[in-house]
Amino acid sequence: MRTVGFIFIALAVFGFIGVVSDATRSHDVVSYLGAVTFLGVGIALFRWGMKAAARKAAHQAEADANNRAALDALEQAIDSDNLASFHMTPRKALLRKDEIAHLCIGAAQLENVTVGRKYEGGSAGIQIAKGVRIGAVRGHSVAVKKLQEVSHGELAITSKRIIFAGDRKSFDVPFTKLTHIEPFEDGIGFHYGAQVKVLKVNPAMCVPPALRLIEKLLETA
Repeated sequence: MRTVGFIFIALAVFGFIGVVSDATRSHDVVSYLGAVTFLGVGIALFRWGMKAAARKAAHQAEADANNRAALDALEQAIDSDNLASFHMTPRKALLRKDEIAHLCIGAAQLENVTVGRKYEGGSAGIQIAKGVRIGAVRGHSVAVKKLQEVSHGELAITSKRIIFAGDRKSFDVPFTKLTHIEPFEDGIGFHYGAQVKVLKVNPAMCVPPALRLIEKLLETA
């Protein structure tokens, strides 16, 4: 919204310049009033945008503080070997009987998605005469893949399994079937059997405590 405010202010400035540069026009008063209107709207939108940005920053700071407090409490429960006393209520994930959710955070599932194709392995060969080439090899088409978010939802780490409840894709993995945990700066990869599920965690500050929690739960799985 601040950008829109800048646009209105810029239009107002150009309007003033036009009025000053050609004050003999019969409609210069109308042009002046239009410039004043644009300036007023631009300033109002800019101020509204600044206030909205400040509210957003304050809300984010409050959310970060709440997340930090919850994560500190979780780590204290891990250190004191008292996980049974720490639990959260999932927003989307469905728990089974006698199952406790120890951590519930926002997450997005990542997959390599085909975004196009390109040719590789081709060669133009060598020209030995006009219009004559030898050694030319036609290339082959290969898929161009990119890691993208394919589903958004909730990661729940419970007393028995890993659950991802997404809007398009979901999965759950018992701790007994996990073969490898792959940590990333802002996410976690879960390996089980021949499958790999990669989740981007939001906020990223949750990754280290989540890894500690999983390591602790694997000890008793």
